Amino acid sequence: MHRVHRVHFEVLETLNAATTGTTEPVFGADTLDAIKRGDFEIIRVQHCCYLPTADVARFLQLICLLYAQPVYDAERITNLAEHLGLKVKTYTGKNNRVTGVMLQKLHGKKVVASLVFYDKKRRVAQMRQGETLHPDEVDIVAKNVRFDMTLHGRGVEQIVGAARKDLAKRREVAPGLLSNAVTPEFFDNKSTTMASFEDAVTVLSHPRGGGVARRQSFAPWLVRKCLHDFLRLGAVVKCTPAKLHAFTELDDPVVKAWYEIGQAQKAPRKKSDAEGWAAPIIERSKLKKSAIYDGRKRLLDEHDIDIAIPYKFYADLEHHGPKSLIDAERREALNRALSKSADKNEVFRLLQEGIDNFFDQLVNVVGKTVSSPPTKLPLKEAGKLWTGSVDVQKKAPDRKSLRPQRVALNRKPQLGIRRSPGPGRMRKWSID
Repeated sequence: MHRVHRVHFEVLETLNAATTGTTEPVFGADTLDAIKRGDFEIIRVQHCCYLPTADVARFLQLICLLYAQPVYDAERITNLAEHLGLKVKTYTGKNNRVTGVMLQKLHGKKVVASLVFYDKKRRVAQMRQGETLHPDEVDIVAKNVRFDMTLHGRGVEQIVGAARKDLAKRREVAPGLLSNAVTPEFFDNKSTTMASFEDAVTVLSHPRGGGVARRQSFAPWLVRKCLHDFLRLGAVVKCTPAKLHAFTELDDPVVKAWYEIGQAQKAPRKKSDAEGWAAPIIERSKLKKSAIYDGRKRLLDEHDIDIAIPYKFYADLEHHGPKSLIDAERREALNRALSKSADKNEVFRLLQEGIDNFFDQLVNVVGKTVSSPPTKLPLKEAGKLWTGSVDVQKKAPDRKSLRPQRVALNRKPQLGIRRSPGPGRMRKWSID
């Protein structure tokens, strides 16, 4: 990990030497030392994975209906994503077929994370890379939805903060835990430096349990964070209309406060709470913050309803979602049944069929996908690399001679670099 995050600086040195013919380094000694220590800021960092799904196209359609569904709200038109503090954008191809959905988690106006589900098979076809794929890769892009996770500054801060909190709590039981794997400055460094991020990844890659802390993959923690904390998908797909209606009738002060807030024309949100959901429930229920958080966990375990999700989201999803998935033939039948000579039994039957179909697909398509571990990707060797020099006065090498035999799937963070402005000599480089 340490080498991967710094290889881009080495590439700059190599390109500079190859194009200018000079041996003078791009970076000064102080800068090289800062790069080695990880004393540079991260602007954003991207990871990706493949999630197995039975139907990529249907999965993307359902994600679109879950978040991009237009909703009338008083004097404005909003969407379901806004209820969760998300911004949604859909991507379509020929015949308006959904090829991708991007969801951005916001903190105020700042982006915490940009999360994109998309059909990699269609992207490969668009880039004309089909012939470069190994048969195993062809199978992967056909049976999995690609999930790109880009953490922006606030997102990096949240990852580092979660790792610090986790390590501090674990060291109460096991002092000195991971002392050889994490730098001594981990709790003191700025949250957005590369050194802090690498330490955080190390901590979160050593899950609890088993008695011995053993390094595993960072992917399970990160994917779970993005799917279940940022997007709330784990809880959304478990809720059904029957569960929701039974939940709202519980004689529980936490549930009553949550339900009453959801029925209000405009639910209040307090800036003091990072997520914004707990403060209004505390204010209305007059309960302590710890009781609200404990109640959330208890209610989610017992009833599959997450009170961190506004009631309006559940109610609007129940109303709009099923109708959007009814096919043309049943829509026509429903319109006829709703005519002047309405057949109430037929109307009820068609509506119930639509509701059952929608929530069944949420469970069987979206639910199974987001609850499955990411697909393991085969290791690949890099293609042939060019190591010669470049004479800027002469024609550049033929691209065909540099083309690798196969293009590796992207499994590493996408990093760029930029220099922070400052007087005098360059002091700091940032990942962008």
